[in-house]
Amino acid sequence: MPNLKKDQILLSRFSLIEMIGEGGMGQVWRVWDLELEIQVALKILNPRLTSNSDSIKLLKNECRNTRGLIHPNIVRVFDFHRSDDLAFISMEYIDGPDLTVYRRQFESFSPAAAITLIKPVIHALGYAHGLGLVHRDVKAGNILMERNETPRLTDFGIAGVFKTGHQALDITSGGSLFCMSPQQLEGRPPSPTDDVYALGTLLYELFTGYPPFYPNITRDKILLEKPPSVNQRLEQLALHERIPEPLDNLITEMLNKGSDERPAHMLALEERLDRVLDHQVKQTPAPGEIAGRPPDEKKAADPAQIITPVKVAPMRKRYGQSASRRRNLVKGAAVAFAFVFLVIGGFWLWQYLAGQSSQQTRKEIPSEEQTQQFQEKTESIPQVSPETTPDPARLAAEKQQAEQKLAEFMELKQELEAKGVSQWGNETYREMMQLAEEADRFLIENDYAAAAGKYAGAAAKAKVLSGQVESTLERLLAEGQAAIEAGDAELARQKFSVALMIDPDNRLARHSLRRAQNLDTVKQMLESGARHENAGKIAFALADYRAAVQLDPDSK
Repeated sequence: MPNLKKDQILLSRFSLIEMIGEGGMGQVWRVWDLELEIQVALKILNPRLTSNSDSIKLLKNECRNTRGLIHPNIVRVFDFHRSDDLAFISMEYIDGPDLTVYRRQFESFSPAAAITLIKPVIHALGYAHGLGLVHRDVKAGNILMERNETPRLTDFGIAGVFKTGHQALDITSGGSLFCMSPQQLEGRPPSPTDDVYALGTLLYELFTGYPPFYPNITRDKILLEKPPSVNQRLEQLALHERIPEPLDNLITEMLNKGSDERPAHMLALEERLDRVLDHQVKQTPAPGEIAGRPPDEKKAADPAQIITPVKVAPMRKRYGQSASRRRNLVKGAAVAFAFVFLVIGGFWLWQYLAGQSSQQTRKEIPSEEQTQQFQEKTESIPQVSPETTPDPARLAAEKQQAEQKLAEFMELKQELEAKGVSQWGNETYREMMQLAEEADRFLIENDYAAAAGKYAGAAAKAKVLSGQVESTLERLLAEGQAAIEAGDAELARQKFSVALMIDPDNRLARHSLRRAQNLDTVKQMLESGARHENAGKIAFALADYRAAVQLDPDSK
C-alpha cells in the first residue's frame, strides 16, 4: 500500500488530511486542494499496481467515463494525475458514509423508504445509460450518502460501453460477484439490464439484510439457481416484515436469469416502482385504523408507516423522508379520498334516482325544495380536477430540460473553478452558487421546471463571470505589482497566486510571484545595506546590495 502520511503534499497541490477508504486497489484520501482551496477526494492506486498497464487503464477509464457525467446523483471526477510512483484521480468529496455503513443504522427499511432511497440512483443510471455507459458494479459500497441523505453513485471504473462510437475501454467483465448479472459473469457485452439486475440485488439486500444466495454466493448459483423471493427469504430468516406482493414480484423479475426477462431500462423500472407506491397510497388505512393508535389521536402519521401494508417490526430509526415527499403523499391520499368519495356520491345518486322511479305512483316528481336540497348535497362533494394529475410527457420534457440546464451550468462552473473563481468572483459568484443550490433542491424534489429556471439563472451568472476573466487577470497583475512596490509581500503573493489560477502560463504572474516570495528577504538585505552604508562600512553595504539584486534584479 502507498506509504502516505497526513499533511503530505502531492504534486505541490494536494495536502493529505485523512484516509477515508482502503482496499486491494489502493486508498482514498480526503485532501485540501491548495490551488482551488476546496476539499476533494483522491483515489490513489497501490504503487505495486502502477507498473500494471491494465490497472492504470482502469483508473484512467474511470476518469474518462465519469468526467463526462454531470448529474446531481453522480460523484463528479475531475482529473487523472501522476506523481513519482503514484497514479490517482481527483474527485468530488462527499461528506457522508456509503450505503453499507448507512443502512446499519436501521433494523429494516419500509418499502416506501427503500423506493425513495433508490429512485435517485435509478435516475443517475438512466442518465449514464443515455450516454452509452453501464455501471456494472452497482452495490451499497458504491453509493455515498450525503449528510442530507441524498445518494450519490460513484466508482465507474469498470463501466462498460454499449453504444458504438463512445470513447472508452471495452470492458466486458469485472465487478463484485454478488451483484453481477449472469451475462456479465459470462463476459457478454454490457447492457443496461446488467444494472437492472444489480439494483435487484441491492433492493433484496435492503429488505433482507443480505444479497441473494448469501453467504454461499457462487458462480454456478448466479448462473443456474433461482433465489428465494424477498418474502420467502424473510420467512426463512424468521422475520416478521413482509413487502407488498407487487414489489416482491418486481424484485424477482429484476433477478431473472435472462436479460430480456428483466425490465428493459431504468424508465420502465421507475414506472413499476411508482405503481407500487401508488397502489400502497390507495390502500392507506384511515388514521383511526392504524394499529396501536386511537382514532382521536392528534399526532400526524408517519408517511412511511402509512404506506407500509403490513405491520413492520419497530426500528431504532427509520429512513426519513423529506418534507416535500410527505406533502406529496398527503396530497396523493387526499386526491384518492376525494375520488372514492365522488364515486360513492355517484352511486348514492343512482340509488336515489332508482328509488324515485320505483315510487312514481306515490310521487311522480320530487318537490322543488327536495331538488334544491339534493343539488346542495351533490355540489358539496369534492371534485377532482384533471389538472391535479401531472402529465407524464410534460414531466419527462421538464426533467430533460432541467438536466440539460444542469449540464450547461456544470460545464461553465468547472471552467470557472479551474480559474479560481471562488477567489475573485465576489458577489456574482455567491449569487451563482446560491442559485445552483436552490436548483439542486428543486431537482431532488422533482420540481423540474423550477430547477431548470434556477440552473439557467446560475448559468447566466457563470457567463457574466466568464466575461470578467481577462479584466480580472489584468487587475490582479496591477494590484500585485502595486503590492510589491509597497513592500506588502503577503498581498502580492495572494494576487499573483490567483492570477496564476486564471492563467497558469502567464509569465508576468509567475515571475512576479517569485519576486513576491523573495520580497521580505530583499527588504532585509536593503535595510542591512543601508545601515552598513551609514556606518561607513562600504564593503559590507555593497555585499548586501549585491545579494538583494541577485534575489530580485527588477527591484528599484
